[in-house]
Amino acid sequence: MSNGITFLTYIVRMSQPGVTAEQKTKLKHELYETVKPMYILQGLTADIVWVPEAVRFFNARVDMMLEDFASPLYVPHPDVADRTAYPRATSQPVKLQWPK
Repeated sequence: MSNGITFLTYIVRMSQPGVTAEQKTKLKHELYETVKPMYILQGLTADIVWVPEAVRFFNARVDMMLEDFASPLYVPHPDVADRTAYPRATSQPVKLQWPK
C-alpha cells in the first residue's frame, strides 16, 4: 500500500494548479527513480531491452493519469457521491477491533 500511496502522491502533486511543465518533468523523473526499485510497480518502469523506451512509456502513462485526475468527467456530482458515509481523514492511529 505504501508504494501505491507514494505513486499517487506524486500524481496529485503534478495535478495541482500552477505546476509548470518544467516542474512536472522534474517530478516525473523523480517519480520514475522513486518507483524503479519498488517491486509492485516494476511493470511501469522496467524494460530490459531499452531503458529510454521504458521512460517514454512511463511518462505517457503518467500523463494519462494526470489527464484523468484533472478531467471534469471524473469528478462526481455532489448529489451522486455522498462522502458523509466515509470516515474523515486523520493522522491519529485507529485501534483495530480484533476478535478474541
